[in-house]
Amino acid sequence: MIKLSIIIPIYNSEKYLSNCIKSTLNQDLSKSEYEIILINDGSTDGSENIILPFEEANDNIIYLKQNNKGVSSARNWGLTIAKGNYVTFIDSDDSINENTLGSIVAAAIKENLDILYLNLTYCDSNGIFIEDSPKVGSDELVHNGFVHERRTFISTLYKKELIKNIYFVPGIIVGEDTVFNAMAQSKALRCSYFSLPYYNYFQHANSASNKTKSEKVFNGCLIAIKKLEEFKIQNFPNPKAIEEEYFNKVKLIFLQRLLDWNIVPTLNKKRFTKVKLFLKENNLTYLEDLISKQYKFFNKPFVLFFIFHFLVKKYLYLKLIFDKAKRKISKSK
Repeated sequence: MIKLSIIIPIYNSEKYLSNCIKSTLNQDLSKSEYEIILINDGSTDGSENIILPFEEANDNIIYLKQNNKGVSSARNWGLTIAKGNYVTFIDSDDSINENTLGSIVAAAIKENLDILYLNLTYCDSNGIFIEDSPKVGSDELVHNGFVHERRTFISTLYKKELIKNIYFVPGIIVGEDTVFNAMAQSKALRCSYFSLPYYNYFQHANSASNKTKSEKVFNGCLIAIKKLEEFKIQNFPNPKAIEEEYFNKVKLIFLQRLLDWNIVPTLNKKRFTKVKLFLKENNLTYLEDLISKQYKFFNKPFVLFFIFHFLVKKYLYLKLIFDKAKRKISKSK
């Protein structure tokens, strides 16, 4: 019986790939109990040359190739063939700790969990420890998806039955994992956390999360908000207050990103207008009032929004100059 499917999308990650695959093989599960699904998303480097010897030597490795379609497409292909009772994902430039999967899978099976959040450590590109990710719940507590604290998909175990009709949404460049996780957890009845040190997340300068200013990222945030609303309507047509609040929190994450990344820094009227029109067309104008608690005047005409945030930026700039001058005078005394 295959207890676990590990899905690893790969795109031009030859520098880190061997370490990633080795970490999934140095485990305390029998090879008959878990499978490693490697999806090469059109890599143009030497990634395939690294993969092939691993595939030949390990019968629990499944290797798939596709033209470059993006990480969401690669993960979705892995989901369609995964045979494990549980599924997890690993990025090809990350790794997991040796002999951890046995305890993790056992914990999930024992408590019949739909979602098990796992310990994650942030490292720099050289593998130097930065910090531990905050805990998501505790080992002893089990809650349903609307009560349990939510976190994005990395270092998360999902019951395959739970996500059989849930897939990653193409077109979301940053945060595709957030949308997937939010949809999955809304259907979960039993969620928990396991504190065993497990996942090593390596932060690189060229990671997708550092490319936030592009039009693709901007449009991807709009897609995320729309998809979350569509999913809520389809699965929770008469949402309770706790369900409405749950989905609003995730939609506001993407609306906040639009403002932080693409509107407030440049006070771009075109993008401001596009977001407002999008919200109106999708019956989401109530989000304007919610986000305006943090971003003043977003629920007003652009001229008021512009004046307020322009003055705030000028104030912060002048305050910075004043503080520098004050420190300089203080040092000279």
